[in-house]
Amino acid sequence: HHLLYDGWSLPVLMEEFLSTYKRLTQNQTPQITQEDRYEDYIKYLSNQDNHKASAYWKNYLEGVNEGSLLPFIGTNADRNKGIGNYKTIKFSTDTVTTKQLQAFAQQHHITINTLMQGVWAELLHRYTGNSDVIFGTIVSGRPDDLPNIEQRVGMFINTLPLRSEKKAGLGFVHQLEHLQRQQIASREFQYTPLQQIQALSVVEGDLFDTLFVFENYPISKMLTNNNWGIMLSNVEMDEHTNYPLTLKISASDTIQVAFNYNENVLQTAYVDAIRSHFEYVIAQI
Repeated sequence: HHLLYDGWSLPVLMEEFLSTYKRLTQNQTPQITQEDRYEDYIKYLSNQDNHKASAYWKNYLEGVNEGSLLPFIGTNADRNKGIGNYKTIKFSTDTVTTKQLQAFAQQHHITINTLMQGVWAELLHRYTGNSDVIFGTIVSGRPDDLPNIEQRVGMFINTLPLRSEKKAGLGFVHQLEHLQRQQIASREFQYTPLQQIQALSVVEGDLFDTLFVFENYPISKMLTNNNWGIMLSNVEMDEHTNYPLTLKISASDTIQVAFNYNENVLQTAYVDAIRSHFEYVIAQI
């Protein structure tokens, strides 16, 4: 649960658990690992320059006068409170399309994450009719200068606004490059709470009601080894955010796209249309 740890932490926990289990079943002493203290991260946060972070985000949101809300959701005070029944619609690219997208990304020196964000930004521009839109993105929140950060367990992820501005004369590739530069710059202040960022804008209420998640947890080869002497089956996760629509994307041999939505505020027919539009933009790329 996110009260305790994030998705990145799960493989770290499972690897230690399975390794310990295997050693115990073989009458071996479990490996003693160095204690991982979340207080190290709390101390790290207390040493950051919050004034500099606030100045960055205030400048980042300069000129944003309204939130980027999906127009086909009726006015509803509870739209972003996570109250309702959540469902998921999925699709995945085939291997040929995936290779073409990877080649496109490499050619223009962008990541698949940025490319997929660009697809969603393009759709948001069309849906809202605005040349300036914002949606939420999940970042790992793990600072490079905190020792052994990749093996730490805890709640590090954060939700940040990602802004897409369409400017006359600039093509789709330039929009993607701009998105990527923005994310690199924002990384220095990725620890800033979303509530604090929203308070720095002139927008009353939410900045966005859609969330973009690109899952790229590092899974070690040790964890994918099936020779553990223990079998797990029938594992289910009922997971959703508090937003009406969350896009979850993972990439390997294919690109999997899942649209998790609150059917109490967003009709399934709209989500199915969004899925179709997303596939269409990918095909055009």
